[in-house]
Amino acid sequence: FTASREKGITRHKSGIAIAAGAAVQYDESDADIKAVLRQYWMCNFFQVINNTTADVLIIPDYAESRAIPCLAGSVVSREPDEEMFTALEIRNISAVNITATDQFYVELGNRRMKLTAGRDLGRRK
Repeated sequence: FTASREKGITRHKSGIAIAAGAAVQYDESDADIKAVLRQYWMCNFFQVINNTTADVLIIPDYAESRAIPCLAGSVVSREPDEEMFTALEIRNISAVNITATDQFYVELGNRRMKLTAGRDLGRRK
């Protein structure tokens, strides 16, 4: 767990077990999501490190139209402004189980967006 008003908040999840064809869901009742929502109202980034032999789908806010594949042995991340969500589903779409001892990690939270030239942030002039 890392928190800073200037940098945002980050929560790390490991030891995740997902049976073949099953899913895990994280929403407002999850302590890590709740901690982010309490301070920032939304999560705006996630990173999934999938060092297993199973393929998974990352589904922000349980919306199938927003599903993002994370293939075995890969890393998928969405940075601030790419995804805003209050819930996250991770679905194992392989015939292989992901056990708690596998190297499958999820990092989620809210990060401050990088300022770019010409971007109006609504500040008083």
